Amino acid sequence: MISACATSRATKPLPRDPDPIVETRTQTVRVCPPELLAALPARPARPAGGSLTGDKPTLDWVGALSRWGDSIAALFGDAAKQCS
Repeated sequence: MISACATSRATKPLPRDPDPIVETRTQTVRVCPPELLAALPARPARPAGGSLTGDKPTLDWVGALSRWGDSIAALFGDAAKQCS
């Protein structure tokens, strides 16, 4: 033993309080925006006897636009099911 330590007049440090216990809880809450839960507007009905004429690229575009709208409506429907 080192003699300086053996004859030191310093007091032992006081025992300190134990560290506090921190408890963490995580809660996941699903919140759906009201716009997602709102009913989609009715799809416009095709008029009786109506016809659509035009060049092929334009008619292809109108068809693609209609399919795009259907896919968006399906996405909204699937997302709304996740909220309930």
